[in-house]
Amino acid sequence: MTVMWRRWNELSGPERYEFWARAGLYVPFAVALLFDLTLARAQQVRVPGLVVFLLLSAGQAGACAVLLHASVSRYLARGPAPRRWLVAAAIALTAAGVLAGAAAFPAFTRPPVGAFPVSMLVAMPLGGTLTLALAPLL
Repeated sequence: MTVMWRRWNELSGPERYEFWARAGLYVPFAVALLFDLTLARAQQVRVPGLVVFLLLSAGQAGACAVLLHASVSRYLARGPAPRRWLVAAAIALTAAGVLAGAAAFPAFTRPPVGAFPVSMLVAMPLGGTLTLALAPLL
């Protein structure tokens, strides 16, 4: 703990600002995972599909966090461009997560009348985190 505190005190004002700015960029990934867990409790689910959906959601959030880190580093001219396989993995995990959501939630294809479609509740956090991770590359 003392080493970390000493290191924090050695940072300049702009370096501390960059730390907090980057930390704030990663918050949506955790929020998306919490949203997926809340959705799983609020909806009727198929357990095997739910397990796959939650695992893919966690993997997608992790891949998008790594992609965002590499993208921001590239944008700030502090690192190379993200590898193409990392971009492809984030996109593939997003698509697989949506498909797993269709397998996990029976209401995915049959939305209840007057309720927000489950398909949108599944696709929005996954698509949003992917958009956040790809934005610095655009």
